[in-house]
Parts: sequence; C-alpha cells; structure tokens
Amino acid sequence: SVDLWKEAAMLVPEYFENTIDIWEECDVHWSPDLEFDQAADPAGAYADLSSDMTKSNSYRSWRKQLRDFIYRDVTLPLWQDETSDLYSTPEETESGFRMRVVQAIREQNDLEVEKLKAKFKSKFESQRDRVLRAEEKVKREEAQYKEKSYMSLVSIGSSILGALMGRKIASQTNVSKGATAIRSASRAAAEKADIQLAEDKLEQEQAKLKELEIEFDAEVEKLEQRIAPDSIKLEEYPIRPRKSDINVADVALLWMPFAIHANGAKEALFTINE
Repeated sequence: SVDLWKEAAMLVPEYFENTIDIWEECDVHWSPDLEFDQAADPAGAYADLSSDMTKSNSYRSWRKQLRDFIYRDVTLPLWQDETSDLYSTPEETESGFRMRVVQAIREQNDLEVEKLKAKFKSKFESQRDRVLRAEEKVKREEAQYKEKSYMSLVSIGSSILGALMGRKIASQTNVSKGATAIRSASRAAAEKADIQLAEDKLEQEQAKLKELEIEFDAEVEKLEQRIAPDSIKLEEYPIRPRKSDINVADVALLWMPFAIHANGAKEALFTINE
C-alpha cells in the first residue's frame, strides 16, 4: 500500500459552453506555488464570460466532475521490476529506481556467482585430477619407451656382435639372440603406440576441462548481463487514489493574463512554479 498525500491544481485553459466534461483538457500541476493578484492590470481587458461561468450550479457540477476525473484519470506513476520484485517509492524517479534495481541485482548476482563457483568446484577438481593423471600416464609411457628402446638397442647390438664373433650367423644361439632382439624391438614399438594413446587421452581430458571453463564463463556472463541498466525492463505500476481520500478544496473562476499580438497569437503573461 502507498500512503501519500499530494496537492495539485487542475487548470482548464479554455472553457467552451455546454462542454460535457471540462476536466478532460485540464492541465495538472503538482504541488503548485500559486500567487494571485487581487485585481487585474488596468490596461488589460476581460474576455467574454460564458453564461455557465456565472451560475453557482455549474460550479457544483464541475466540482463533482473533478472528483470523478481525479479518481478515473489521475494516477501516481510507480515502477516495478519483475526480476528483483522491487517497486519504486512515490518520491523516487524512474532513473533513481533503475539504479536501485541495478544495485539489488548486482548484490544478488554476487550470491549467484558464489553458488555457481560452489556448483562447479567439484567438477573442476575432478576434471583437473583427470588431466593430471593423464599427464602422469604420458610421462610413464615415455619413460618405459626410452627403457624398452635402450634394451632393444642393446639386444640387437649384442645379437649382431655375437654372430660376428662366432662366425656362425645361423647358429642356435645367434638365432635365439636375434629372436630376443626382435621381441625387444616389438615391445619398444608397442610402448611408442602406448605413448600416442596416452597423449590422445590427455588431449581429450584437457578439452573437457576447457569445455567446463567455457560453460562456467557463459553462466557468469549470463548473470552479468542482467546488471546492465539498459537491459532492465521496468513496468509502470500506476496507483489510483481512493475516492474517499479525494478532497476537492475549491472550484473557482481564475482569470489568466495573456498578451494578444497583432497576428492574433496569444502569449501567456504568467508562470506556474511546481
């Protein structure tokens, strides 16, 4: 609910006789500072006054019409933001309310980012652990490959040396050594293939970690986009007065001074301070 009392002056700039509702064209001035002269400028002249303006019954009718007009058409403009579920205060400007909404959403976003970090924390830890294990696997496979390659080199060298020293290439011993050398070379080749598999696995785990980082950054960016003042869509939330609270102080004839130029144009000789 809103508890606010405001004063206003409704001025009808021009009246035409037999007008159905004179207040439809009135100018509403909130909290006006009106000062009246008790007498007109002697050099001035009065415009013609319609017969309605001289009848007391007209003023009673206009008073009732004014009360209905205020209830029907005069509202207090407030704003609502559905994202933060905030409403502006009666004395708050739209820009001031927008900045308050931005601050509220920013504070809420900070909480959401912390929740997001907590949500992704275990995912990041698990994936980084997989990357670390994959890196260690590559290192082990590379070490084993070096070891097998060295053993294969020694075996082949030993086999060739034995064959040359014995002068019997096809002897049973030389054949056995040659077979051992071939097996060592095969194991070394297998270890090299294992390195490739380990490196492929490492690339896969690193790619998954990168995807997780992109997903996290996208979620954070989505939250940050809500903070931009231009992205906040405010809805006008007009408040109507209660009819029982409407107090029409007076309805009176007000002579307003104008200067009439030779071309017929009118120039107001008064100001209304609000």
